[in-house]
Amino acid sequence: MSAVLPTASPGESAAEIGRLLRRTATPAISAVLFTFAGALLSLVPIYLLASVIDAVAAGDGKSGVLKVIVWAAVACVGTAVVAGLAEALTGVTIAQVVAKLRERAVAAVLNLPSTTVESLGRGEVLGRVGADVAALVSSARKSVPSTLSALVMVVVASAGIAGLDWRLALAGLCGIPFYALGLRWYLPRSAPLYRRQRELEAGVIGSLQGSMEGIRSVRSHRLVDSRQGLTRRYAQASRDESIAAFRVFSGLVARENFAEFMGLSALSVVGWLLFREDAVTVGEISAALILFHRQFVPIGTILFTFDELQRSGAALGRIVGLIRFAGADTPQPIDDYSSHRQSPAVEVKGLNYRYEDGPEILHDLAFHIPAGCTVCVVGGSGAGKSTVAEIVSGTLEMAEPGVITVGGCDVVGMSAQERSSIFCVASQENYVFAMSLRDNLLLAAEGASDAEIWDALRRTGAEDWCTSLSHGDKQGLDTMLGEGGLHVDAVAAQRLALARVALSRAGVVILDESTAEDDGDLEETQQSHEAFSMSLEDAARAAIRGRTAMVIAHRLSQATSADSVVVMERGRVVETGTHEELAARNGTYADMWTAWNEQGRQARV
Repeated sequence: MSAVLPTASPGESAAEIGRLLRRTATPAISAVLFTFAGALLSLVPIYLLASVIDAVAAGDGKSGVLKVIVWAAVACVGTAVVAGLAEALTGVTIAQVVAKLRERAVAAVLNLPSTTVESLGRGEVLGRVGADVAALVSSARKSVPSTLSALVMVVVASAGIAGLDWRLALAGLCGIPFYALGLRWYLPRSAPLYRRQRELEAGVIGSLQGSMEGIRSVRSHRLVDSRQGLTRRYAQASRDESIAAFRVFSGLVARENFAEFMGLSALSVVGWLLFREDAVTVGEISAALILFHRQFVPIGTILFTFDELQRSGAALGRIVGLIRFAGADTPQPIDDYSSHRQSPAVEVKGLNYRYEDGPEILHDLAFHIPAGCTVCVVGGSGAGKSTVAEIVSGTLEMAEPGVITVGGCDVVGMSAQERSSIFCVASQENYVFAMSLRDNLLLAAEGASDAEIWDALRRTGAEDWCTSLSHGDKQGLDTMLGEGGLHVDAVAAQRLALARVALSRAGVVILDESTAEDDGDLEETQQSHEAFSMSLEDAARAAIRGRTAMVIAHRLSQATSADSVVVMERGRVVETGTHEELAARNGTYADMWTAWNEQGRQARV
């Protein structure tokens, strides 16, 4: 069963937002100041209206009317200009804060060990960096500017009423207890609903993701109905939570309307009593009532955006929980290991491993890769070959004692980021990112020149293929690949992975069945390779020539060109030596070699 990432508390989420706001203090403070200025300017026409009403009541309704109209027009124009500036600055602040939060969320996932990501479940992780971030962005853009403006308007309008007469302001405050009671009723009921809804939406994403990635297995094992049922249950539960949340929100609306009624009634009664005592004028009462009525919209905005803020608060809590769980500061550049130690030797001793709550699958493993040499690891399915590669490269954390040294340096205690400067890994699962071909290759060597990129493509037999690429108005290295660009098939994707290996400056290369696409349907494979000048296997050999490399073989032909061979069986090293030595020894490798040749040299091992 998948683990669940923690959710940050409201205090932790607020602290994270506060930390990010401090980095954007100038636009944030300016936005608040301009919002206050706009709210103050919006009071001018109301005060002018009060003076007109008093003048009419005094029988002098014509004098100064033109001046009032001019000043009211100036105030309206000023309000529009200042409000526009406030909204623009608010948008800049939101964009900067959300962008930084998104970066930290992605960095959090990249900082997590792959085993942790797998145990959490892809739906949980994707939900936090995808759906939750999207919900937060949408809510921030829609709700934050209106909520900030509404809060400022309520404060300024209340101060405006107090400026007319403090007793009128006290009367207007009579509605506050009813607003507070409405929120007190609403918040404890809505927060768990929205939190649960976000979790269920993550479940929908995880179910769909798993079904799509394993579509062949789902169909072959007749699990279509089962997977559809699982997705349907998550979706229906999410729908039910949404309906429940809306019902609770409807209760808040009713309570908000009652609070408005109570406040306006109290203000009207007190204003009438004060007018009878000649304490206030008709114009002042009218202005107070208009100001109070104008608060209905901003107060309603604040209360109604609580619905949206609850959603975004739930999403924010999940994002911040991910960040705090992973300790996700943006990864910092580190020294290039290969710049001072080319092709180091690799030593593995006493390596043991067991998956959580499972049996031990590696037993006291030991082998040596001389500097600049290639060791090919072979063995039957389940022998532990890929597990060894993942542990050595740091993809899997060592759960048991063991020693892994590179060039005499212990790498067990290094972070995954530090190991990435030492090891370059290519597997049969390769990803083409939605970016240009050049940018896809530069992932392996940031800052590499075009000449270095072309050299890597040439060494892996992809130069002509790259030259022929075009999509839209882009050609060659500028061709956009992936979503929105040129589709790249599995063979070409593995070719790009090998080109990344050739371009990489890492000291040690690990190839984990990185030429598996050569095992596809013969006719299809030949058609896919027509654009390339060499096979994937030849490209792999060219990419690692002269470098320290560990090759996890899927065909024994890869072992014939290796400097030495390590034979694994049931998590143990049972034989080591060159291909010729092992083939003549009549042991496990010799049996594998004979069987492989009898099967036409096409079988996987």
